[in-house]
Amino acid sequence: MLAEAVHAARRGTAAALLLPLDVQRAAIDPAGVAEPPAQAQAPSRAPAARVQAIAAAASMLSHSRRPLFVAGLGAHRAGAKEAIEALAAHTGGVHATTLEARDMFRGNPWNLGIIGSFSHSAARQLIDQADCVVVFGASFNQRTTSGGEALPHAAPVIHVDLVRSHIGRWGPADLAVVGDAREVAQQLAAALPARPAADKPFHADAVRRKLAGFEMAGEFRPEHTVRTVDPRALALELDRLLPATRNLVYDSGNFLQILPYLGTPGPGHIKHTSDFFSVGMGFGTAPGFARARPDDATVLVIGDGASR
Repeated sequence: MLAEAVHAARRGTAAALLLPLDVQRAAIDPAGVAEPPAQAQAPSRAPAARVQAIAAAASMLSHSRRPLFVAGLGAHRAGAKEAIEALAAHTGGVHATTLEARDMFRGNPWNLGIIGSFSHSAARQLIDQADCVVVFGASFNQRTTSGGEALPHAAPVIHVDLVRSHIGRWGPADLAVVGDAREVAQQLAAALPARPAADKPFHADAVRRKLAGFEMAGEFRPEHTVRTVDPRALALELDRLLPATRNLVYDSGNFLQILPYLGTPGPGHIKHTSDFFSVGMGFGTAPGFARARPDDATVLVIGDGASR
């Protein structure tokens, strides 16, 4: 059963494995456990996006002067980073991520960080100006969009996902494109003509300077007391002191407020255990992360009252 659960997880499918307490408490010698037989995995091919859907999305984008591209964990898993960055460069757009895909565009001059309640002030100003939103590989649920408040008003939404039923399930979608995030981004770039700099207001020098000069430390005034430390200031200091290549595990609790202030190299270096919103879920995730990546420092942020 364990082998089947692992096989399902490796395919990207959710797997629930229920183990009796006596099994969980049993002492097992790994050296005496036989390796399970390897299961052949048939290569899965993402469905090709319909030509009509690409044409409709390209037409919608052609009328946009300030496009916003949002990448979710599905886009990261599809290896769509470079394709989305190229599409943004081609159309004069900016890009943001969901919480699950945070830091995917780290280092890119047009990176806005996380969309939603974790957005910083410079990002929110540009997001509000977007006249078209293209979502790649994200559920785009109410938590991602802060109940819809994080989305620019009246801007149409193009939702790209491998599974048709995922599109528009939790959030608005004016146009659905079923397909691989990387391939769809490449097809859209190929379908759109090049634009002059004057038609790329998001790529103006003033915007570039604004994003390049933005500092998270300017987002707040530290509220230290004689007995406590502002968790945001602490997170920024940890961000400076910790190794640049690190793994980060977040539990559920009040300290989630420090998420924007403590980063990682990319989505593959962060785990969120807030699916159940139960304090302590990260305690089991962090050792597994550290075991899988022993050469990187693994940081677990856990507890609840500590960051109040």
